Amino acid sequence: MFQDYPKVNVRIPAHHLAWILDDCFSGQEITTLAEQCGIHSESEELHSLSKTLAAEFFDKAIIEKLVSWSLVKKAEQAARRVEYMNVEEIRLYLRDAAQLLEDGEFGSMIWALLINPRDDVQQHGVTLLAQHDQHLQSQAISNEANQNVDSRSLPAESDAQASDMDFENAQPSRDVGDEAVSAALLTSPDAKPDLNQISEQNAKIDELHQTIHEFQREQAASQHENSELKQQLQELAGEISQLKDHEQHQYEEIESRCEQLEHENITLREDVQNLSNQLGDLHQLKAERTQLALELKSVENAAYRSLEIIGRNRSDPQANLANLRESHRNSRVVITHEEERISNNFVDRQAIGGGTRTRIAENQPAVGVFVDVQNMFYAAKDRYSGRLDYIKLLDLIVGPRKLVLAYAYVVQIPEINQAGFLSLLEHNGYTIKSKDLRLRGDGSAKGDWDVGITIDVVSRLDALDVVILASGDGDFCALAETIKQQQKRIEIVAFEHNTSMDLLRAADQFFPIGDDLLI
Repeated sequence: MFQDYPKVNVRIPAHHLAWILDDCFSGQEITTLAEQCGIHSESEELHSLSKTLAAEFFDKAIIEKLVSWSLVKKAEQAARRVEYMNVEEIRLYLRDAAQLLEDGEFGSMIWALLINPRDDVQQHGVTLLAQHDQHLQSQAISNEANQNVDSRSLPAESDAQASDMDFENAQPSRDVGDEAVSAALLTSPDAKPDLNQISEQNAKIDELHQTIHEFQREQAASQHENSELKQQLQELAGEISQLKDHEQHQYEEIESRCEQLEHENITLREDVQNLSNQLGDLHQLKAERTQLALELKSVENAAYRSLEIIGRNRSDPQANLANLRESHRNSRVVITHEEERISNNFVDRQAIGGGTRTRIAENQPAVGVFVDVQNMFYAAKDRYSGRLDYIKLLDLIVGPRKLVLAYAYVVQIPEINQAGFLSLLEHNGYTIKSKDLRLRGDGSAKGDWDVGITIDVVSRLDALDVVILASGDGDFCALAETIKQQQKRIEIVAFEHNTSMDLLRAADQFFPIGDDLLI
């Protein structure tokens, strides 16, 4: 029960602790707490129990634990307030012990200050206790002085004073000392008054009155200081309100600017996509031009050889006619083949959207490729410290079959620029799907495409004969079973060490990734 209770790191006088106990607990609670500590008193005065508990608090561990734990529960709300305040705020708002007593928070707030781990905060609690102690002493001195003045100013009702009225009327300007002498004479005519003692008492009374006046002046100064502080607080509240309005205005401007930048970003992405498509077409045309140049060179060589043959055999044209016709036929075959290839590549580029893959026969099965880039990246990095060649991967897993679509799912990390990598994938037949990495409130991050990949596969399953999933995540087992129920083929390509056994069993075929696909 007492394992985590906060201890008081500063020793305070026992009577200060007794004040805290009396202010925090009712009479019944003090009695119960004393009985728990093994203290039984026949006295009906509850303050005596508080003084006993306070006297043994620092000397007996069990009493310290019981009393501390009980006070912690009483001061729980006050401790939370103190925890969220800095030292300056504590000194400003909790500077008057009398105000805390008036608000009924003296005991709980003092204890909250004493158990706070900050040394400055603990010292402020000790200061408030000392302030309260001085206040009580001053109040006791003032009460004693008032009682002395009242007792000295009360008229004597004895017959002797009544009979001496003429003497008093004859000396109306007597001071308190003269009255003391008269009282002494009237009370005991034979006694001799001690004038020195009376003078000393009068001097003490004057000092007490002076002390009271000083306290009154200090109180007036404190009230004036409080008024100034309240005015400063009002001014600060006005400044805070203005700052909030200014901050709201800046936030609205930043939000508007962000929306504008997002619109510009979308426009730039579209422009980059168009340029990428044009660049892909340009590369394809360059490759075709190079191939055409090579084949035309072959035709020129064949024609040149034909001319040489004609030159050498002009004397016998009939004998070389068959050779000329054969050479002509070979040249026509090369040219016809090249024309067909160029025509087929042009048709394929229009059908696939500018890709660079060769034309595929219509009777081949339709293939859809879905690559979990995040899964592939970390599998290659953790085991091989390398990167996967996604272009070579696509060519190998599709083969001669008909590629209908190829999706690459990417998680964007703000600190990493992946623009070049994504552009390379787009130029080589992939359609990019990306999302930003999401940060949770506890500081962790989340970024995966499991649900998105599943939705895309199911929504496009009617147009596919084969689904190739590049991921070893076991969460796709249910998706694999759904694909097979639709009489479709599911193939898994992944690193063997990073692939779920359940996913291997659910797949129709598994293609393990080896060193030949790493760069």
